[in-house]
Amino acid sequence: IGTQNQGVFMIAGNDVIVRQITTQTGISNNTILSLNEDSQGNLWIGTPDGMNKYNPAQKTVVQYLASQNQAVSAQSVQVACMIETSGKELLAGTKDYRGLFMFNRKKNKFEPVLLYDDKTGKQIVQSFNSIFEDRSGMLWLGTSEAGIIKVKLSKKTFLSITPDVLGSSSTFSLLEDKQGRVWIGTRQGIAIWDREQNSYQILTPFKDHEKGLSGNRIWGMAEDKQGNIWIGTANGLNRYDPVKKQFRHYRSDSADRNSIIDDEIVSLYI
Repeated sequence: IGTQNQGVFMIAGNDVIVRQITTQTGISNNTILSLNEDSQGNLWIGTPDGMNKYNPAQKTVVQYLASQNQAVSAQSVQVACMIETSGKELLAGTKDYRGLFMFNRKKNKFEPVLLYDDKTGKQIVQSFNSIFEDRSGMLWLGTSEAGIIKVKLSKKTFLSITPDVLGSSSTFSLLEDKQGRVWIGTRQGIAIWDREQNSYQILTPFKDHEKGLSGNRIWGMAEDKQGNIWIGTANGLNRYDPVKKQFRHYRSDSADRNSIIDDEIVSLYI
């Protein structure tokens, strides 16, 4: 679990915290914007001060910091989202209009991926909050102001999903569940896209938070083996059962040592 100011917590299956990764153990910032495990078992940690690669076996951290040849990892760059694609390409999206970058493993650096509007041919640079690849190989990029951009990496052209469809122009998190539905976390709740019917269902908080989402802003989502959707919000952690359509909430409790440390849950990985 990535937190707002307490670094990364690794939690065992019995809900016990087994490890905490902070600036004291080598990462560049304790605010965690994104998490992703690559095919080699490394945990990539995106922060407001660049990218970090954590090796769980060796318990070592490598920071990708500012240099003339590693623009994406400058300390001022916010690495808001990342993914390792089915083609083993590691992509990082930035939050400050620096665009999309790909990690060159041979050169050990990030390089820009240029995107072009397929209608006008103009290069597009956006502030990206989220990224994922669906089962068809399409990349979904969540932006701060323009809804969703769908990209085929081989073509580097895109299709937009406008904010009026999603209920918000800001998209913070994306998830495809086992049923092929795409969950889109926004500033105003969640939009769920049904692939078969090409329709959207909207989940928003209820006045009685015990019966719905505990917060509007959906920072992160992940699906567990049982098909539950875990949802990180600005107001606690939610577990949603799509079959029963029931929520369970997890909050910080200073009297409970096994409770979550912070109610601001900014990223999730299962």
